[in-house]
Amino acid sequence: MPEHHKLKGRRMVRLDLQVLTAAPYQVVYSLGSNCLPATELHRVGLRKASGPLDWMYAPDVWGVIDLLNSDFNDFFERSHLEASGYNKASGCHQVLDRKYRMVSMHDFDAIQNTAGGLENLQAVREKLMRRATRMLDDMREMDRILFIRTDTTMQEAIELRKVLERKVHGTYGLLIVNHVKHVHAVKDLQFPLSSVSLLEIPYVNDEFKENTAIWTEVLSQIQMAV
Repeated sequence: MPEHHKLKGRRMVRLDLQVLTAAPYQVVYSLGSNCLPATELHRVGLRKASGPLDWMYAPDVWGVIDLLNSDFNDFFERSHLEASGYNKASGCHQVLDRKYRMVSMHDFDAIQNTAGGLENLQAVREKLMRRATRMLDDMREMDRILFIRTDTTMQEAIELRKVLERKVHGTYGLLIVNHVKHVHAVKDLQFPLSSVSLLEIPYVNDEFKENTAIWTEVLSQIQMAV
C-alpha cells in the first residue's frame, strides 16, 4: 500500500483525556513493548532522555511491572541471561533477561561479543543502570512525566497504572498505542480511568515504516516543557 495513512484529508483525532495534553511534559519515556515508541519519539523530537527500555523487546507487561516494582534490581544480571537469537537489522545478539522476560535487541554487537561470552556485559549493564536511575529519579522528582507503551490490553494497562500510581510522585500520563487489524485511523477507546489514554492504530506489515503519519498525528499533540 503506497503512502500509508496520509494526514491530508483526514480530521485529526484529539486525545480524549485532558491530563495527557493539558500541559507540557518535562520528559517522556518508553515502556516498550519494543523499540517503536523510542524510535517515534526520537523522530519527532520528543525523546529528550534515553530510557532503559528504549531498545528492548518487552512484550510481557508483567515483566515491566516486576522491573518497576523492584526498582530495576538485578536488571540484566548475568545469572539470568541467555542469548536467544541474532538481530540482522542491528548486527547484534538478542539477549534474553529471563527474570524480567525481555530481550536486548541492540546492545551486544556480534563483532565485540560472542553469544556465549557477552564480553561487553559490564558496559551494557552500566549504561542500562544509568538510564534506569535517571528514569527512577525523574519519576520521583518531575512534576509532569509521560510514559508510552504499545500493544497492551486494557487490563494490563490498569495493572501498569497501579505501579505508576505508587512510583510517580508528580503528575503522569500513560499513553497506550495498540496495532489492530481493520482499524484505518486513530481510534480513542475512552479509557475509564484517569491518567491513561488507550488508542488503536492500523495494524501494518512494517510498523516501523508504514505508520509514521499516524504517529506524527498522535505525538504532535504532546507538548514538552522548554
